[in-house]
Amino acid sequence: MKFSLLVSFISLVAAAPRPNFEVDAFGSAFAFLDYGAFKGIVQDDTVSFLNIPFAAPPVGNLRFKAPQPPVPFFGIHDATKYGNICKQTGAFGSGGVYGDEDCLNLNIYAPRDAFGLPVIVYVFGGGFNDGSNQEPMFDGRNIIKENPNAVIVTINYRVNLFGWLGGLELAQEGSVNAGLLDQAAAFQWVRKYIDVFGGDSSQITAMGESSGAISIGAHLLAKDGTQTLFDRAILLSGAAGMFYNTPASFNQHFVDFAASVNCTVAPLLPCLRKLSADVLIAHKPNIQWNIIADGTYVKDESLVELYAKDEFSKVPLLINGDLNEGTIFTTGIQTEQQLFGFEASFLGFFTPDNLKTLQQSYPVAGNPLGAFGAAADFFGDAIFNCPSTLFAEFYSKANITVYKSINRHVPKKPAYQNAGPLGVYHGSELPYVFQYSPLIDSTETAFARQFTDSIINFASGNAPQPNWPAYGNVRVDLETLKPESDGLSKNCQFLIGAILQFFQSQH
Repeated sequence: MKFSLLVSFISLVAAAPRPNFEVDAFGSAFAFLDYGAFKGIVQDDTVSFLNIPFAAPPVGNLRFKAPQPPVPFFGIHDATKYGNICKQTGAFGSGGVYGDEDCLNLNIYAPRDAFGLPVIVYVFGGGFNDGSNQEPMFDGRNIIKENPNAVIVTINYRVNLFGWLGGLELAQEGSVNAGLLDQAAAFQWVRKYIDVFGGDSSQITAMGESSGAISIGAHLLAKDGTQTLFDRAILLSGAAGMFYNTPASFNQHFVDFAASVNCTVAPLLPCLRKLSADVLIAHKPNIQWNIIADGTYVKDESLVELYAKDEFSKVPLLINGDLNEGTIFTTGIQTEQQLFGFEASFLGFFTPDNLKTLQQSYPVAGNPLGAFGAAADFFGDAIFNCPSTLFAEFYSKANITVYKSINRHVPKKPAYQNAGPLGVYHGSELPYVFQYSPLIDSTETAFARQFTDSIINFASGNAPQPNWPAYGNVRVDLETLKPESDGLSKNCQFLIGAILQFFQSQH
């Protein structure tokens, strides 16, 4: 009898995915996939399935490699609590080392009666260095309580050296952009299984902020513009970057990093895979992590070149920017000399003439915030504003539906206290997107709801708000919903032209 029950249970777990999750009388939800069964939790009218592995643990010989399929298991996986965050330092704005390499999990939040709803998959930001899908702000239940018309998925991906280490040896093995490929694996998992959780696998919207948006932009340009990971994209403060690392440009960082942990005999990867994650992260390079132009998934070509070749995925876009994108990154710059050093360091490939024009484009004189303000304006344009507007212009000219907005709303409860005049800083929209009440003042609830509704309307295949015009060099003030003219500024045109000139000189 016991053997018969065991066989029946194994057959149940191994069966094809069921069309929807099941809720019992004890506040638990159950989902059955072809590699295991999952127990979620019901709270009020929302159902959460947390810590669902979408790939095998990237440990041991799988460290740095592309993600592998999830490992089948027997029994019922407890999906009522968050899983590991990925190995990182400075998580949640504090010091120390956090997380684990075994971190490729995702969280699903759905209305209790979900069936065939559009799906929003969120890719967190954090400069490719830190962040996770379990930050309190990203709890999808808060969105569903306000607007129960979507399934929300938050994913993890490897950060810092574990996800973005480059170098020639890694490239030869096909092991660069592990973090980007983690994201792709998560989207593929969602496409395959989300119907079980009440979502519609034909209506998947990728939503990312900052480096999450930059990642989504890279997916849109990946594989000659033929990605099938998602059907729409929401880019919050970012788009595909205007320049990437390459295996060759990163190689010295790779060799120096390996030497710092006493891996000096080629090949270096076997040695690096034998060491503990704590040893590796204690010696990680002090650099700005970025996507690697590997020539396969990510082409070593500029945005303009890829657009000109029509190599971008044709999916509708919703793009939002914050008015003062650069301020949180440049608070330490107070003099003109510091500003010039920052610009020269950040754009190290610029010619002397280009640097001179750059300094004239972002002058300290006349800027109400002095060198800090000039640096913030430059950084905000180079990393966020110019790539986003370039994306909007090319997609619009290709007759792809694009909606664009600008967030001018100064937060009443800013996340950064006593940090100076940050204004509408980078990331300030996130509390409103996710209905995160600790950072929403009672006078801001209508604005927050409008923001959330816009996102879900777009994910459902509609305009973000009634009468919101498609781009066509027009963006919308997110608070008033009034249209205003938009386009590539003179400074953006200069930055894009100078970067394109550099790319072409390398080919």
